Amino acid sequence: MNREAARKIRETSGPTVLTMGAVADGEVLARSGSGVAGRTATSIVDAGLTIPKRPEFTGKLVFWSAAISAAFGTSALQGVSVHYVWHPEDQPTTTYDAIVFEIANSVAGAACLVGLYAPGSDGRPASLLWTSASIDVSTLGVFTKTFASDGTWQAAGASYKDGSNRLVLRRGQAIYAAWARNNTGAPSSRSLPISSSKPLGIRADLTAPYVAYREIFTYASGLPATPSALTELSGGSIPVLALRSL
Repeated sequence: MNREAARKIRETSGPTVLTMGAVADGEVLARSGSGVAGRTATSIVDAGLTIPKRPEFTGKLVFWSAAISAAFGTSALQGVSVHYVWHPEDQPTTTYDAIVFEIANSVAGAACLVGLYAPGSDGRPASLLWTSASIDVSTLGVFTKTFASDGTWQAAGASYKDGSNRLVLRRGQAIYAAWARNNTGAPSSRSLPISSSKPLGIRADLTAPYVAYREIFTYASGLPATPSALTELSGGSIPVLALRSL
């Protein structure tokens, strides 16, 4: 390869030759004037979140409750409460190695937990499958927590993971991703209005669609093993909890 060509990129508009700068592992590319260099992802969309466009999933961050035209916002979700967000799988067997979320407004001392839940016979969150350790979210940015290294699989999660402790879902399965924060300040999570969300989960009695639930809990006790006293969320916002596919 020509040494000069290896240091430059020619774009189609113009065309303009852009000088290539340093790119560290895990960074995204960004143009600045006549140059291109790596930088840390500053939002969950920047990090690769995709609205599902079948079948382009490999290596993507997938948030199944997102409507195709929805605009992501931010929301200071209620403290000392767990938000459960529905994730149905309609692809052939798919492996996910991480859960990804974004803190858009940081607060000193703020912390959160993320987790996975299996639904019960009524479709509601029922059994804790995997939980992270407490996560310091006193700084804003994109947080990626791997299922193999950044948390603990529970006994109920045995049939949901592979030999490398990654989440495996088959077509027709559904889980809930969970996000909960302590009561220090009011950090904002990247979020989506429930009114803009689809596909929708349907309750057993078929009277109303819901994609999310909320439950008050004690942060120091960790995510509840078996959710109870769930509040169905028919309005407001839900946190964007993306799963990273392989």
